[in-house]
Amino acid sequence: MCLIPTVKDVVGSDKVLQPTQLHIQLLHTSHKHLDSDVICAYVKLLEEKNPRILVSMIVASIRNTFGYISSYYKSCMAKRKAITLLYGDWDQSYNELPHLLHAMEYFIPRTIVHSYTYPATKFNGQCIPRKRVFGGLFWAFKSQIEGFRYYKQMVQVDNIFLYNLYKHILMIAVAQDGDRNIFHIAFVIVKNKSEETWNFFMSNLRSHLVTQDGVCMISDRSLGLLATIDRPGSRWSPSHVFLAYCIRHIASNAMTMFKNKKIKKEIINIGNYFFRLRITTTELPCRTEKFEKVWRRCITLQLRYPEKD
Repeated sequence: MCLIPTVKDVVGSDKVLQPTQLHIQLLHTSHKHLDSDVICAYVKLLEEKNPRILVSMIVASIRNTFGYISSYYKSCMAKRKAITLLYGDWDQSYNELPHLLHAMEYFIPRTIVHSYTYPATKFNGQCIPRKRVFGGLFWAFKSQIEGFRYYKQMVQVDNIFLYNLYKHILMIAVAQDGDRNIFHIAFVIVKNKSEETWNFFMSNLRSHLVTQDGVCMISDRSLGLLATIDRPGSRWSPSHVFLAYCIRHIASNAMTMFKNKKIKKEIINIGNYFFRLRITTTELPCRTEKFEKVWRRCITLQLRYPEKD
């Protein structure tokens, strides 16, 4: 459906604008020199007052202040240029990161900060001198490290994708106190989810926070995490910790595979049944066999509850 623009005539009735009239009116309200560079000087003032200002608000402010209509694209580009002038670009931000981390370690004693980079290369594989690429960052504060000793002997690890312009992944470790309150104890930012990044997270977590054996770790069945657990010499193996899988993640994966809400509900019920029985095991084959039984149960339920078109 196409909306036809109208205007009010002298007597107040609606008058339909013809395409030629509409084009002439737009020419009067726009300007050929009103590009993103010109808008940037004005948008910079708006960004200083409100860094979270929306592009639609910038378009409306330009129209109300100068009487010209700026396109959404021009306003968006002007906003990006203004942010670069005020706060710097991505390269400048990455170069300032080591100084910010040193300041955090200095003003918050006993804060653990670890990061790693790898050499920057060209398309042909040749290394770029004096250039490094950000790989990952781990940090944990003193209060979190000392407080973990008084929490339950349980830790849960998970990850989430960042949004909008940020393409990294945030990995988090949380613990729980006696009143079932949740506390974040460690954070990691990495560029992707792989065995290397999971090993970076879990090795630092084991070295600085979860140093004792007999802790229960709850996680999903990420391939990179499972490969890290199975590494030779890993202190996250079943001989050192009790491994458990989050039933919500399993139910979500089943929902993605089978597209059936009844199966998802059945999986959650199975998990609650195991929880009520307090069934725990330290043997990886037994735990894997138990999970396979649950998954075979899902396939059986798929035959019982076929998806409706």
